[in-house]
Amino acid sequence: MFILAQSLPLVKTSIWGFWGEQRHFLSLIQQSYQQGHQWMAILSLSIGFIIPLSLLLLQAYLLLGLYFKQLLAGFDVILKLIRWLSPWGMVPVFFLGLLVALVKVADMRTVDLQWGMLAYSCLALLLMAMQGLSATRIGQLAVAQGLVDSLNDVTHSSSALLPYDRAIRAYLAYLIPIFLAIALVCLFLANAHPMMQISTLLSSQNYTLWQGVVNLWRAQMPFLAVLIFTVSLLLPLLKIVVLSVLYWLVQSGNIRGRRQIVWYKVLKLSAQWSMLDVIVVLLLGVLLNFGFLLSVKPLEGTLYYTLMVVFTVLASVCFSVDPRAGERGRA
Repeated sequence: MFILAQSLPLVKTSIWGFWGEQRHFLSLIQQSYQQGHQWMAILSLSIGFIIPLSLLLLQAYLLLGLYFKQLLAGFDVILKLIRWLSPWGMVPVFFLGLLVALVKVADMRTVDLQWGMLAYSCLALLLMAMQGLSATRIGQLAVAQGLVDSLNDVTHSSSALLPYDRAIRAYLAYLIPIFLAIALVCLFLANAHPMMQISTLLSSQNYTLWQGVVNLWRAQMPFLAVLIFTVSLLLPLLKIVVLSVLYWLVQSGNIRGRRQIVWYKVLKLSAQWSMLDVIVVLLLGVLLNFGFLLSVKPLEGTLYYTLMVVFTVLASVCFSVDPRAGERGRA
């Protein structure tokens, strides 16, 4: 399914009767790179292709060993790698971003859906269903089969490396407030600067995040307006606030165990969806690229917003590295 979704054409666009070429995922990334948006293209290739494919291969490798009731080489290292990479696999976010971008351009009657959209939607649903197959779940399967005594044996198979592992986790935990502060500043800058510029034959106009929400509402698209407002404006601020409170509670020793895990899982499930607006801007820049007739250009607000998402995810990942932070706080 992954191969089909990435290789089949997704859409074909036109304007005023002039047809563009069929575009699949990799061609969208390539065109964005050729337009001069290298950092967006590289980021999109990583979170939409390289990381999801790597996660699938790593999970298949570990599950293959469990099927034959044995721990394959590097089991504990691969589990940690899966835990770190999981928040960065964003195929479902790409699919929703593509849908939003297509709805935005549908009023010009330029969209012709291809078979790749069906394959990509199936892939997105499959990967969302597989989110329960986390590193912790794979470790629990190993424990259930009697291959290890406990999850601690999986995550700390080498006692010689344990002091270094703890030191790294403690260092990353101290970086959390720095990451959150940078994310908050980037969120403010993203809302203060325009996200994109839409240029036509007669004029050009810059749009901020809030202006995009207002335009969707005025265009009789309340569902999309509420979706973009929630995912791109409300949710990022809530994540930063909740992560800050959670970090303070853990460090003060007022929260631990299951309460910390529940809070973190909620944040982890929502973290990647803030990248939706960045993906929409990238896709609009590619789908509506008709030279001097019509073009969409990402502006500095997109960069600030991307940095906000990156540092928020980094903070959540660093927080998850040491679930016993609260115990250290009372030590």
